[in-house]
Amino acid sequence: MKRSIDRSHAIIARCGVVACALVLALAGCGNQADRAMERAKAHRAKGDNASAAIEVKNALAAQPKNPALFLFAGQVMSDLGDLVNAEHSLRRALEHGHPAAEVLPLLGRVLLELEKYPEALEALRGDLKSDAAIAPQVAVLRGRAYLAQGAFTEARTEFRVSLGARPTVGAQLGLAQVAMAENDRATAERLVAEVLGADPKNVEALMVQAEFLRLGGRLDDAAAAYRQAIKLEPENFAASVG
Repeated sequence: MKRSIDRSHAIIARCGVVACALVLALAGCGNQADRAMERAKAHRAKGDNASAAIEVKNALAAQPKNPALFLFAGQVMSDLGDLVNAEHSLRRALEHGHPAAEVLPLLGRVLLELEKYPEALEALRGDLKSDAAIAPQVAVLRGRAYLAQGAFTEARTEFRVSLGARPTVGAQLGLAQVAMAENDRATAERLVAEVLGADPKNVEALMVQAEFLRLGGRLDDAAAAYRQAIKLEPENFAASVG
């Protein structure tokens, strides 16, 4: 009987040691991920997204099912222009349970940049419009997806919905682009001029203006508008390409 009791105590003791080891290992993983994330955020705050990407990958190696880490990875990859991996990370964030309202607007922008317009409209589905905090932003993104596919009526509707909920530059410029696509140059130029009148350094408006000037054959003026956009925001890839 005594030997049986001793064996039981030994088994219990070994189980306790294993359990403690597991707890310590898990705690170590958590600490490792936390430290990596702190470094990643510090790098990103300095504009060093390349280093931030390395650190967030280290954090995900320690916690491969953490939805907040996947969201952060998506943000960093998007800033780097690595859109394919940004999309992958954002979809993983959703798969692991991150709130859709915090993920889908960024995923929608990434899909638009990847020219995956039907996928963007599917991601930015109608039930998101009930969230007042992001509804105007979602409507602008949906409008851009429709505009890119030549669905001007649907695009105009979305931009107007956004303006009705909360006036934004994105919605007004969207309406300007719809007007230009429909050969209503006067309305298009007026809407862009209104944005630049309120904010002469708005890079998005300068880029839209430059595109309108280019389409109108005013190439020198278009180049000047692009140069101004680049000067204001040198890291803006789209402006540099233009």
